[in-house]
Amino acid sequence: MAHSDNDYNEKLKRIIRQAQELFLQDAASKMSEMEAGIRQWTDRSLSFDQTVDLIHRHVHALKGVALTIQYDDIDRVCKQILEQVHDVQDDRSAGKVYDAAAEQHEMDRFIVKLGLLKEHLSKQHA
Repeated sequence: MAHSDNDYNEKLKRIIRQAQELFLQDAASKMSEMEAGIRQWTDRSLSFDQTVDLIHRHVHALKGVALTIQYDDIDRVCKQILEQVHDVQDDRSAGKVYDAAAEQHEMDRFIVKLGLLKEHLSKQHA
């Protein structure tokens, strides 16, 4: 029976490693898209709200998997980013209008947190 349990545990570890590899590939793609979105916002070819929505969509997807595959640090950073997204969305729902300085401030905060996310993702590749 112990042999069977050991085989089962090894199989689970293999599945988690494969899921982690796929997650990191997907995360790299999502990070590139978010960075491109921020560049487009800087060039004014993407609105602030569209950029926040892009960040929300990708970070939400990453958070949904990160904890499941034992990437606790990535999950925590994603949670922080999503809290900021929700604060911005709540402001917008309440009718708050962001001027250029407020948008820049929020985007700077996103950039810092996305940099931290990218750093945690890089550590997992090592």
